[in-house]
Amino acid sequence: MTQRLIYFVNDLDPNGPFDPINWPKWTSSSRELITFIDPFFQEITQDTFLAEAISYLK
Repeated sequence: MTQRLIYFVNDLDPNGPFDPINWPKWTSSSRELITFIDPFFQEITQDTFLAEAISYLK
């Protein structure tokens, strides 16, 4: 994760040339996140944590 932070600070992109998984850009239509399971395993998940609250506010 530290390396992703360094990439982001330098290029505004957390993805490096040798990352095993591409951290997608979050948009309101895709809502994809990267979830850090442990320092060596990440997976792409959907950002649905606040979906019910957001739909209530609309």
